[in-house]
Amino acid sequence: MKQGRLSAIPTVMSLLAAFLAVSVVGGFLGAGLLIPATAMMGTVVKSGTEVYEALPTEFTSVVPQQQSELLASDGYRALTMERVRERSGVGKATIYRRYGSKEE
Repeated sequence: MKQGRLSAIPTVMSLLAAFLAVSVVGGFLGAGLLIPATAMMGTVVKSGTEVYEALPTEFTSVVPQQQSELLASDGYRALTMERVRERSGVGKATIYRRYGSKEE
């Protein structure tokens, strides 16, 4: 009975070596495919960041136009920050962050 177990050791060792060899080759192939995919994701994130950085300039150009329309319709004395907030659809904190007072 011991003789049968001892004769199986070379077979088990060769199967283990084959498994490790296939795993190593598969790992190299997987890494070779994932590295370019990771680089592409970095490019996507970079372009998304550039789009995000461009957003504030687009939003701030709309506010002066709305203020001009409000000034034309209500006049300077009747213009309130509450009216600007209602017209623009943003919170007072956002308006005061951009414009400290009505004079600005």
